[in-house]
Amino acid sequence: MLAVQGSRSKINTTVNVRFEYQGINTDQSFDVANLSDYNMILGTPWMYQHKVLIGLNPARIAIGSDEPLPLVTGGDTKYLLGATVFSVDDALLAAHEELLAYAEPLC
Repeated sequence: MLAVQGSRSKINTTVNVRFEYQGINTDQSFDVANLSDYNMILGTPWMYQHKVLIGLNPARIAIGSDEPLPLVTGGDTKYLLGATVFSVDDALLAAHEELLAYAEPLC
């Protein structure tokens, strides 16, 4: 996710809320993280479930389904995971810092 603050982020908690937008009025689960300059990001699983179409010029959003559709519908459809959480150990962070220092003269 490019919207996080700092070099790494984590999901702090998950909340369940009543979500209302255009014709959508449903209970929704959201992961809470430290986002930079964003109040909310609705990911691809949410857009898939509501058949969202996005237009850029002119800016517009069309909701194809007010009710969330199942993520798995069969055929060639693959299961979409809403959020993945993993831990980063100290060795990985040290390797990351070493690579950054190594690449600094090149950038």
